[in-house]
Parts: sequence; structure tokens; C-alpha cells
Amino acid sequence: LSEKLGIPATMLFAEEATDEVVVLRKKERPSIKFLNLGQECEVLTPLAWRSAQPPEIEVLRLSVPPHERVTAEVVSMDRDECIYVLEGQLEYRYG
Repeated sequence: LSEKLGIPATMLFAEEATDEVVVLRKKERPSIKFLNLGQECEVLTPLAWRSAQPPEIEVLRLSVPPHERVTAEVVSMDRDECIYVLEGQLEYRYG
């Protein structure tokens, strides 16, 4: 990758000095229950509304049992979204 980009390999791992890193341990993570979802979401990042400096991204973990539908309703936030499947497969329908 570094050859194709024409940069030293060390640049791929270089990080800018940023603000303090916040780690939420498993026992410290809050849960959120959305009205249109059957399951609770585990919050993996600090909640924006609780932080003096909101994080650039919020990560929620939702465990979906096999062959279950999360919801038939539209689920959307007012920001960019992504889905990362840790195990199994997910059929996602949009629009």
C-alpha cells in the first residue's frame, strides 16, 4: 500500500496528536432504547449530548438474533451512518 501511495510505510500508522482518548469499559457503557427498535443499543463511544466536546462519531452496538427483523420502520439519524457486521450476514434495505 505504501508503495502504491508513494509514502513511507511508517506514515500509514502515524497519528496526529489529538485530544484525550476516552475508553468506555464494558461495565461502564450505557444502553439506549429507541422506540422503533425491539432491542437496546449498547453505546460504545461517549454520548454527544453528555460531552463538552461531542465526538466526531458515535458508535452503537446492536445485537440482532438470527433471522430476526430489526424494524420495518425507517431508522435514521441526522448524521452519517454506517453498519459493521461482526458475525453472520445482514440484509439491509434502504429507500
